[in-house]
Amino acid sequence: MTDTAPVPAPEVVVRGVPGLGIGDHAAAKVAAALRHAHGPVHGVRIAVTRLPDPAVPEPVWVSCHVDLVGRTVHVHAYAATARTAVDRVVHRLVRRLESLRRDEREHPAPVTTAVGAVESHRSYGTPRCSLAEAVADLAALDEDAHLFTHESGVDFLLQRTPSGHAVTAPPRAWSPRRGWRSRCARRG
Repeated sequence: MTDTAPVPAPEVVVRGVPGLGIGDHAAAKVAAALRHAHGPVHGVRIAVTRLPDPAVPEPVWVSCHVDLVGRTVHVHAYAATARTAVDRVVHRLVRRLESLRRDEREHPAPVTTAVGAVESHRSYGTPRCSLAEAVADLAALDEDAHLFTHESGVDFLLQRTPSGHAVTAPPRAWSPRRGWRSRCARRG
């Protein structure tokens, strides 16, 4: 986490847990764990709940929600005691934050603008062209195949082969009434 962005005070809700200080303990442990966060933390909510059923072997449930740069991180844990449940949640939170940091290094998020997410990828228009122009495009793109629209308005697939090039038209067309059918097939 950066030094310039302090962690906001966690909102802690304690339900049915006897004893004093469990809310403060949970807030302090989670705040310490958020030092592993890779960006500014906008909000933290922690809930510590003791289930009233005495037959439940691990009746204390702790959940933690962290708003991390617009991404919500949620972890929870069950345990026999409140302190053990808080420790489990903190351990899971640290692991989740480290996992998010590793994932973002390996797969950077797309740039977000006011309009939405922007991802970079190849995008080519489909102006109508001759076969010679399509062969030149295939060589310029350094690809093994190129889908293009011929001057006649028909889509063709140009493929590089060991003996030169091969041109094929899509063999089937979609009809909402008949489904997939061959362009060459005639029903008579």
